[in-house]
Formats: sequence, C-alpha cells, structure tokens
Amino acid sequence: MFYKTIAGNLCCVIVCVLETFFINGLWLSWGQITAILKEIKHYDSEYCTTDQTTLVEDCNDRDRLFNNIYTISNVTYALTALLLGVFIDKFGFIPARIISGCLITAGFTLMVFTEDTPSLIYAAWPLMAAGGVSNHIVNAKMALAIPTIKLSVLQALSSAFGAGGSIGLLINIIMDKLDVGVFTIFKVWAVGAAVISLIKLILWTPIEMPLTITTNTEYSLFENSYVIRKLRRKEATFSSAKDEVINELTKACNEEEVYTAMDVLKNLNFYILFLGHAGLTMRRGSYLGWLGSGWPEWVAGEDDPAGFNAAINKRQSQLAFIFLFLGLIPGIYCDMCRKFMNKNGSQKGDAFGLATSFITGAIMMSSSSFLQAQKDKDLAFASCILHNIGRAFSVMWNPAYFYLFPQNVYGFVFGAISVLIQPFTLLLIPILDYNLKNGEYATMNYVMAGLSLALCLPAIAFYRKYSSDTRTKVSARQESISEWTPEEIKED
Repeated sequence: MFYKTIAGNLCCVIVCVLETFFINGLWLSWGQITAILKEIKHYDSEYCTTDQTTLVEDCNDRDRLFNNIYTISNVTYALTALLLGVFIDKFGFIPARIISGCLITAGFTLMVFTEDTPSLIYAAWPLMAAGGVSNHIVNAKMALAIPTIKLSVLQALSSAFGAGGSIGLLINIIMDKLDVGVFTIFKVWAVGAAVISLIKLILWTPIEMPLTITTNTEYSLFENSYVIRKLRRKEATFSSAKDEVINELTKACNEEEVYTAMDVLKNLNFYILFLGHAGLTMRRGSYLGWLGSGWPEWVAGEDDPAGFNAAINKRQSQLAFIFLFLGLIPGIYCDMCRKFMNKNGSQKGDAFGLATSFITGAIMMSSSSFLQAQKDKDLAFASCILHNIGRAFSVMWNPAYFYLFPQNVYGFVFGAISVLIQPFTLLLIPILDYNLKNGEYATMNYVMAGLSLALCLPAIAFYRKYSSDTRTKVSARQESISEWTPEEIKED
C-alpha cells in the first residue's frame, strides 16, 4: 500500500511539473510572443504610423504597449502571489485550486479573443501571470507529500516555471510546422489548462495537509482528495477506520504548531532571505534586460553586432529550455545531503545542502557578471552558461521557505517576498540609462558581480535555523532529564 501511495503522489507531481512548464510559466515567454505578434503585424495597423515624407515606419507606441503589458503582468504576479498566498494559507487547497484554474483558463481564453479585440491583451496576459503563480504555490505544497525527494520535486517545479519562458519558441515551431495561427494555439492551451485544473481538483486536492509529513508517514493525495472522499461517501454510509485516523492525524498535526504571518515578520531569517532574493532579482533582471538592450552590440563592437545579438539571444533561449533539467541537479544534491546527514531528527542535511547550493549559485552568477564586463564574444557566451548554472543553484527558494517556516505560512512568505523585491526591479531602469549614456556595460556588470554575492546571505539564515533547532532539542532533553525523580533514575 505504501508504494501505491508513493506512485499516486508521483503521478500528481509529474502532472504539476508538466503543467508548470507548459502553462503556468508561459507568461514569462512574453518576449518571444511579442516577436510573433510583430511578425504577423497584429498591432501594427492601430499602433504603428508611417512618415509620409521618409516612409519610415514608427512603431514606438506598439513597443510601449508591449512593455506596459509586461510591467502590468509583473505587478499582477507579485500582488497575486501575496493575496492568493495568504488566501491559500487560510482557506486551504479547494478554493485555491478553483480560483487559480479559473484565472489561468480565463487568461488563455482572452488571448484567443484578442484576435478580434486586440485591447483584451491588457487583461489576458496579467491573468495568465496571476493564474500561473497561484497554481505554482498550490503545486509546491503538493511536493511535501513525498518527503524523501521533496527538495528535488520543489526544484523541478521551480525549474519548470523558469523554463516556461522558452514555450514561446515551442509555439513558434508549432506555427511553422503545422501552419496554424498563434490564436489557434492559445485555444488548445485554454482547453488544456481547464482540463488539467479539473483533473488536479478531482484527483489530488485535499482540504488541507498535515504540517509535517515525514518519511515514516504515509499520506496519499488521492486518498485524501476532497472530491474522491465525497464520491466514496455516497457509496458507503460510514468512514473507514483508516480515514478517521488520517483525519485525526491531520487535525493533530495542524494544531500542534501555530505559526502566523506576524511571526514571519518578526523572524530575522525572513529579511535575510529577502535581501538574498533582492540580489538575485537585480542580477537576473539585468542579465535578461541587457540581452535585449544593447549589451551584445557593445560586446561585438564593429564586428557584426546584429549577428552576435541574434546568436547570443538564441543561445540563451536554448539554455532556458535546458534549465528545466539543469535545475534538478541542486534538488537531487540537497536530497542526498538530507539522506546522509539528517540523523536522529536533525535537519543538518537540509541546512548544509541549501547553504552550499546558494553559495555555489552566488559564485557562478558573480563570475558570470565579471565575464560580461569583458568585450569578448567567447567570454560572453561563457557568461551565459555560468549565469544559467548559477541560476539553477540559486532558485532553491521554495525549499528554503519550507525549511525555515511552517508550510501553513508558505503562501504569505512567497507572496510577501515577491512584492518586496519589486522596487529592486525598478532600480534597473536608471542603471540601464547609465549604461546607455556612457556607452559601456563594464562598470555596472562589476556592480552586479558584487550584488550577486548577496545570494550567500540565505546560508546565514539556514545556519541560524539549524543552530536554533539544535539548542531547542538540547534544552528539551535537559529539561526532560531534570524532571526525573531519584527513584525513577534508580529504577532505570
């Protein structure tokens, strides 16, 4: 029965990973989607003008539209992460699944109707971002049902979400090979999103999960699915003894440790994680932004800047897809650390694995920034590789959140940090202006090399958590010993 439970939970996880890659993370491929929309000239008639004297086409309004939509989507993503995150923590999985499924399906559906009503894209893409992140938060909690490999699963979900930015390339390939329009493809995606949301809701969505599921605990997402249990109650007028035990276990576990959003805000580890995430946000944002804002041309100089720009952006698109698999490495590494280092209830393996992963990511991304400061094409390609390796090791945020805080506040932690880092993305605007004004990218790449080292900060939080847990256990053991009476000690 235990292996049947594991198999069922793995099926849920596989579906969640595929959904995250193909659906939840698709909104991140906005750059590639805009290229498609430009190619089919969908917005040209409304937003582009032609100078009758020079016959030069001016599409600044169209480009401004695309930039505004992505900005709105980013803000929507952050706000939804916070609001839906808190909602999920408070009201559980059932309403969260319904809301996230409706949001993502509505987004894809509106994208279909933008063929006739282009302005609907203002609502469509932000809805896709909102649905994607809310789906992602719920999916992440499902990973806890497989404690043996939970870090690998969490990392697979994070990698799939990031790699979703390459789905635009897949859509482009489908358009070329099958000779179908982009809006037809979005019809298929809308149906797929609705079907997958319904399947997850029926088969693998419990009302709530125990706060702690250990390797010795058997917890089946299917057996505890709210819909499945309701259907079975119609067939039988009584609940099995096992069901009662599971219900009591869940209730007892969830009442055992009450941790609130206010407790999170009082915890120094939260702010340490935030600073580390801020460093990653600026480094990742500058890397992706500068790829399309003049850095490749600066590196190439007079040596075919347009060709080098196309080549290095193509390489990044390829690496974005590889990231789906590359991101599994740190997750597997951390699970191995847990397996061999977690002894007698200790979480030393969690702390060590996560700390070394973030430090590795910091070193890689800092090195990438240093190479990007050099006007050399080969070093530029090398910097792309190092950046993506570093990114794989530095996106262990979900495992970090679950290690440092109870899962009942995961939604709040995820959402709060998503909102707090938004101002740091705005700092990239004056930084880019500095690059363009001075005609060089070296100075700010050196700055980013330094900021990337902020990714070492989470290691401090992991050490503090591990040390605190160790002191608590030692104190509890000493109190237990001190409570023994001389007679009890003698009898022992």
